[in-house]
Amino acid sequence: MTTLPAGTILANRYQISRPLGRGGMGTLYLARDTRFERRYVALKENSNRSPEAQTQFRLEAEVLATLHHPNLPAVTDHFISDGRQFLVMDYVKGENLEEQVMRLGPLAEAQVLDQAKQVLDALAYLHAQSPPIIHRDVKPANIRITPEGKAILVDFGVVKYMVPGQFTATAARAGSPGYAPIEQYAGGTDQRSDIYSMGATLYFALTGQEPLEAPLLAAGQTLPSPRQLNPVISRRAEETILRAMQSEAGRRFQSAAEMMAALQGECTPALAGGRIGKSITRQQKFILGGMVGLAAMIFCLLATWAAWGAITSRETLTPALVPTETPAAATTAPIVTSATPQPTNTVPPGQPTSTPAPTSTPLSGQSTSTPAPTFTPSPTPLPDSDGDGIANIHDQC
Repeated sequence: MTTLPAGTILANRYQISRPLGRGGMGTLYLARDTRFERRYVALKENSNRSPEAQTQFRLEAEVLATLHHPNLPAVTDHFISDGRQFLVMDYVKGENLEEQVMRLGPLAEAQVLDQAKQVLDALAYLHAQSPPIIHRDVKPANIRITPEGKAILVDFGVVKYMVPGQFTATAARAGSPGYAPIEQYAGGTDQRSDIYSMGATLYFALTGQEPLEAPLLAAGQTLPSPRQLNPVISRRAEETILRAMQSEAGRRFQSAAEMMAALQGECTPALAGGRIGKSITRQQKFILGGMVGLAAMIFCLLATWAAWGAITSRETLTPALVPTETPAAATTAPIVTSATPQPTNTVPPGQPTSTPAPTSTPLSGQSTSTPAPTFTPSPTPLPDSDGDGIANIHDQC
């Protein structure tokens, strides 16, 4: 579809000034509203001219016109001109996040996180609609920063159709390579798709580098960690980004509110492995629980061995038969040692061998085969966040 030249008048009202960019399913233009002296608008064109797509576009425009959020532009109109369909939104002055990073390099974390919280709040608002509205093209170029520092998520909610049968890199036109999750290449998106795109956007803002495309990551290529590219990034921000960018949607934050809570330090973001909870199997949970129990048993054995060593080191034993035992977690029955005197228990010359040294005689009622009591810590119970009766291994968002 050809780009409209400057000066073109649409719907006898909107005069094209210049293209602002090309999105997943159409071109975005800056236009002047001729009914007002100084009002400029953003026109989003729907490049899919199929009757089904145009009907869906009109229905979505009507829904979007009812939305009101401080971090979203207002949708004010929609129309068809010469067979081309457009959505009219408020034009937001300022530069977009991509331009800001290209001009300044990686941005300060405090600034990026403040902007991210604003955008996440807008996403939470969109996702809370009935039915949920999925942006599908969150990226630095679609986040405009006003002169006052306000972050506005633009170019949202327009045409969610994928080209049927094109499950290749070109199918990511419904999003943007590097910011579109793997499921978007097949058209199956939900709220968690926007979460992935938000994580990729933070990756770019804090490192100055675009993330690898989702198909490459899904194929096994390794995404350089944010702190590897920019060591001043906090560990919490890095873990938040890595969890949001998990290839498997179930391992990401499940909502914009969860991701916001992680950025604010209200919960612990996942490491690179992502969400564990429901994404691990029941069998894996039993294995993990067994590993915790085994670790506790080993700790108990080591503590018992250390305590027994401390007792025997304070006693001078005779070469007579001395009952000893091997520490074990399951029994305290003594094991009788050989009657052959050990070199370490040799009685010094001149000391009677028929009479045990007083220090080796146990007090009445005291058993030399019982080691000193040791403290065995009980593993902290793990939360069962999914209600299946089996504990999960983390306290996460």
